[in-house]
Amino acid sequence: MIKKPNSEIIKTLKKIANSYKKRDSQEEDNDEEKEDIINLKTRIESLEDTVSRLKEGKPTLEQERINEINSLFDSNNAPTVETLNRATRLSIEQTKPISLEYFIKALKDTVFIGVDTENNEKRIVESVNKFTEPFIKIYKSNEEFILVNHKTIYITPTSIKAKKITPPSIKAKKY
Repeated sequence: MIKKPNSEIIKTLKKIANSYKKRDSQEEDNDEEKEDIINLKTRIESLEDTVSRLKEGKPTLEQERINEINSLFDSNNAPTVETLNRATRLSIEQTKPISLEYFIKALKDTVFIGVDTENNEKRIVESVNKFTEPFIKIYKSNEEFILVNHKTIYITPTSIKAKKITPPSIKAKKY
C-alpha cells in the first residue's frame, strides 16, 4: 500500500531540513526569534522523522492516523445512514453544522458526556479545558446519539460514557 520513497523526495526533504538548520544557526537571540527557532526545530524533527519513516518503508504519522480512522470505520463503527439522515434534517432545519469530531474519540474512550451536578446540563468533555457548550436536545438514533447545542449538532456512539462533573473546573466524578 505504501510505496518506497524515491531518492529525489528524500533529497528534497533533507534539503528543506538543512535549510531550516542553517536558518536556525543564523538567528539572533531575541524572544520572537527564539520562538521561530523552536518552531523550526519542531519542523526539522518532523521532517527528519518523516524521512526516516519513509526510508524504512513505514507509514508517516499522518498515514498512521488515517489508517487508524479507516480501520475504526471499516469495522462498522460509523454512524448509520438513518442517523446521518436525521442529523442532516436537523442541520437544515436549524442551520447548524454537523460534527463527527468526537465520534472516534468516544469509540476510543477519550471523551465522555459530563453531567453537571448543579444544573444537570450535559456536554461532551475531552479535558478540563476542552468541552462543548451544554446540549439543548439529545436524540437516540439506532446506536448513536445526536446531541444538539446552540451552535452544532454532534454525533457520538451510544457507548460514550457519562460522568458527573463539577463546574467550573469540569472535574470528572464516577457516574
